[in-house]
Order: sequence, then C-alpha cells, then structure tokens
Amino acid sequence: MERKQLQKKLIKLCISHRDKMRHKFVFIRNSLIILTILLRFCPNALSQTTVVDSNVIIKLRDGVQISGSLIPPRSGYPLVVLSSPPLTPNRNLPSRRTPAGIFKSLAYDLAERGYGVFWFDNRGMAKSTGTTDSVTLYSQAQDLLDILKFHKSKRPTAKIGLLGISEGGASAEVAAAGSEDVSFLVLLSVQATSGYEFFQYQTKMMFLERGKMFGNAKLIDSLYQRYDRISKPLYKVLEQSEDLDSLKVQFDRELDVQIQNIEPAISQGHKENEKMMFNVWLSPQQLALRKFQPQRYLSKIRQPILALCGDHDDQVQCDSNLNAIRNILENSGHTSFSIEKLPNVDHNYRTLTGALQDLAFDNERFSAVALDKIVAWLEQIK
Repeated sequence: MERKQLQKKLIKLCISHRDKMRHKFVFIRNSLIILTILLRFCPNALSQTTVVDSNVIIKLRDGVQISGSLIPPRSGYPLVVLSSPPLTPNRNLPSRRTPAGIFKSLAYDLAERGYGVFWFDNRGMAKSTGTTDSVTLYSQAQDLLDILKFHKSKRPTAKIGLLGISEGGASAEVAAAGSEDVSFLVLLSVQATSGYEFFQYQTKMMFLERGKMFGNAKLIDSLYQRYDRISKPLYKVLEQSEDLDSLKVQFDRELDVQIQNIEPAISQGHKENEKMMFNVWLSPQQLALRKFQPQRYLSKIRQPILALCGDHDDQVQCDSNLNAIRNILENSGHTSFSIEKLPNVDHNYRTLTGALQDLAFDNERFSAVALDKIVAWLEQIK
C-alpha cells in the first residue's frame, strides 16, 4: 500500500516537473521571439545604457572654474546646456517643492531619451570658483558663451543648444542673440515684458501669498497698494538713467518723495526700514534684471525657439509674456518658433491640482507635460 502511494507521488512530481519545464520553454521561446522583433524593427531599443553623469571643469575667460555635470549625447542627438538664474545655490536648481533639483530631474529625463545634457554651478556658487559680487544676467550670458565654446571644441559637428529657466532664460536670450554657436533655444518662464509691467505681477502674487499665510488679505492688499504706488515711479528712474552713480542719487531722491507723499508724518526709523526694501533693487543682479529689455535680444535671434510657461506660474504672468515673445519674434521676421501655455504647471515646472494648488503627483520631479513638449520639439529640429 505504501509502495503504491509512493509511486503515485513520484508520478505527480514528474508530471509537475514536466509542466514547469514546458512553461519555462514557452517563456524562453516567447522571449526570443520578442528579442528578435526588437532587434529587427527597433535596433536602438536595446542600445540604451544606464545614464551616468561625470563632473567636468571648464575654465572661463577670466580664470573662473565652472564645475558641471555632463551626460554625453547618443550618436545623432544634440547637447543641451541648462541655464539657471545666476544666484541659484547649486547646479541642480533646488526648489521648495523639488529639493533634489529641477535641473537634475530634467537632465536625466532628457538623457534617457538620448540627448546630451550639461548643467553646472554658476560662478561663485557651490563647486564653481569666483564671486557673486558683480554677477548679472549679462555676466551669466558671457559664461554661457564660454561654456558653449568649450563643448564646441569637443564636439565641433554637434548641435548645441541652450535651455534657460526664468532669469537663466534671459541670459540664454542674450547669449543666443550674439552667437552662432547656439543651435537652438528653449525658454521656460522667461521675462519678455520689462520694468514695472513685468514685476507688478510678481509683486502682487508675493503679497497674495503673504495674505494667505497671515490670514489677513485686506491688510496685505493695503500694503501691496502702498508698495505699488511707491515702486511705479522708481521704474521710470531706472529707465531714464544709465550712469550708475547718478541713477543711485535720483533713485534715493525719488524714493524719499514717494514715501513722504504717502505718509507725510512717517518717522525717520520707519522711513529707513521702508527704503531698505527698495534699495535691494540697486544690487548689480537686481538692477540688470529690472532694467532688462528682452526685445533687444529676442529680435536678433534667428535660431529655432521653443517658449513655454505654466498657467499657474506665480513669478511670470504667462499670457502677457508669451504674447510678448510671439509679437517680438513675428515683428522681427522670425519664423521657426513654437510658443505654448501649459495647464496646471507652476514656475518650478510641477503639476498642481485643486484650489489649494497641491501637487498633483508626489513623485513628479519635472512636469510630464512640459517634458513631452520639449522632447517632441527637439525631435523636430534635431
């Protein structure tokens, strides 16, 4: 009896083993069929390797050493140089909602699709040498040209373009307007209007955020109205004067007048505190940005341009700036450009949702919609 039971168990075991081997055979056969199809119709599908970046040091015209990360392009793909605002803490462009860095995420997303990417610490920041004392969007533009020259020497036949965000996009505009080494330009949330027209929106959004924070929208709105009344005449001073010394004198005089007009009985201490808010405009970086005239540079660019902006951007008024870019390019005879507004995307290129503007996707590091637009456009021009 026991012998018969043992025989039955052995038979079942053999049948089970045979079935498992049959399934393994079917799996291997199907895998080989899929592999054959991939190799026949998608020869590049299996050629992708793990994306790895390497640190590169570039010596600029004045001896400053720029430290950056490079992911080389695959054959036939262009190299994209990322440009962040000059005072960004490090190359990865960290933000409150993306501490790991907007640029690092974007760089790897592009690299996984074959594009080469170089992103770097701006002069005087993180691992790059130099100081930030006299840094402006214009000095950043010159640094970009030096960086382009370096990469062009390594890849003389490759297309090399610039992708700039916010103030870094303004620097990219200036660089592209004066160089044939720039093959294309991607502008994310860039300034296309100037002076008071541009900064009024940014200031208003800042005060609205404070109103939500302190739970007193009425008080914050009155403070905004006060700030707005003082600031508007100051922009006229910035527009009228080119000499820095005389500009500072005129600026201080006009600031005194405007504060006194609003509050004649203001104490000297309160007056000085209020003036401090506006005197930061006179730093080299802020002065260059507030006096910046984008049309001077956009009108000279002939390379292909992609301009994107999110409709939830709290730094750049999407419609007015995208319309300004379109008008400048059309009036200058430029024909190779694409301009798009992205729904539910903020200034840091994260997707938002709901009235409270919460993150739509916790694991999203860079807007999937924006990435798709950039990649599709790059495919068209490469």
